[in-house]
Amino acid sequence: MYRYLLSDMIDLSTLINKCRNKDIRAEYELYRYCFGILIGICNRYTINKDDSVDLLNRAFLKILNNLKKYDDTKSFEKWSKSIMVNTIIDEFRKSKNYRALFVENELKETISTVKGFDMNEGMERLNAADMMKEIKRLPEGCKEVFNLYVFEGLSHNEISKSLSIAESTSRWHLLNARNLLKIKFARIVESLKVMIL
Repeated sequence: MYRYLLSDMIDLSTLINKCRNKDIRAEYELYRYCFGILIGICNRYTINKDDSVDLLNRAFLKILNNLKKYDDTKSFEKWSKSIMVNTIIDEFRKSKNYRALFVENELKETISTVKGFDMNEGMERLNAADMMKEIKRLPEGCKEVFNLYVFEGLSHNEISKSLSIAESTSRWHLLNARNLLKIKFARIVESLKVMIL
């Protein structure tokens, strides 16, 4: 929906070279191109559009400032996504609630799994927008770890290093997120069953 394609008149490597030379029009074109790539990542971590765009803008400044370090033989999309994810992690670490989210003593709470719930059945009845809404409603720590693990493909070891938490804490947050989502999806599926009957 947000994807902006470069015109046939200019290719990505030419655009990047112009940006390296501080061409303002090229920077604007690259921003439009990056917006289409990165906004989806931002939306997974924020509640509203303004916060998503703010995060994207912070990452884009880092992209512009580091274009000289970008290796033209590598994927620009992958490189820009990694800067986006690192920016999100940096912002998360700066938040005043960061330390409180990962206090080990709070990890003792357990969430029971829902008995008799088939995750595949639930997924068939939910659309992507419903799932993203529920993911955004997760507690901050769980949401952060869930997104990094599921969407960004980071291992628990990488997450623990990025967020300065124990691997066991990362695993707990992922398990907790999955359990909370199972409960929420089970309720949605039950309400759908009632509506169908």
